Amino acid sequence: MNELELANWNHFAALLGRDEHTLTADEKVSRDYFSASIDEGLGAPANDDASRWCRLAREVGYAAKQIGRIPTSKADGVAPRHLRWIHEQCTTELNSYQRSRLEEMPGWSWT
Repeated sequence: MNELELANWNHFAALLGRDEHTLTADEKVSRDYFSASIDEGLGAPANDDASRWCRLAREVGYAAKQIGRIPTSKADGVAPRHLRWIHEQCTTELNSYQRSRLEEMPGWSWT
């Protein structure tokens, strides 16, 4: 885990211990996605939007680390669904956790 990943982990992990009424709307959703990411990493089934997003983020992030950048074609070893997902992230409203997770990926750009 690099410094950025560790800082993000610590930031979002702190949300788990805070009282519900002290969290902003974005913090509540980010906390839920962070928690889903932990569950997904432990092998829980991806049976809701947060879990499915985290599974795809893990898969794309792994591919990006392998090739040193965000995949741009099937030739980069990813499925068409991954390429669609990458494109959708730039046009979808995301929470803070999702944005941070994407920005940790090698070569991520919002354009």
